[in-house]
Amino acid sequence: MVKYFKRFWDEERADEYSEWGTSMWYFETDNEGWVIRQIVIYENGNILKNDEDNNFDKFGGLSDQALPLDEFQEYEIPKEEFEKKWLLKSLNNI
Repeated sequence: MVKYFKRFWDEERADEYSEWGTSMWYFETDNEGWVIRQIVIYENGNILKNDEDNNFDKFGGLSDQALPLDEFQEYEIPKEEFEKKWLLKSLNNI
């Protein structure tokens, strides 16, 4: 069963892109919490998307850790919300 989550990250990146600001993370996971697709939308409007076909690029990559689903329950969102964000143009052009 596929699940979808949205979670705010209240820290800046710790690299040359730190001026992008804080970020909102969107995840599509399998039933064990492994991330299938992820979207990161930064405070400055920059968007990054990663999936199995583009799992790593110069900006970072798809989570290599399963999400703890019991801790993420309160962040679950409908599939439609995730899919709307997936259609947005990203810097890494998925």
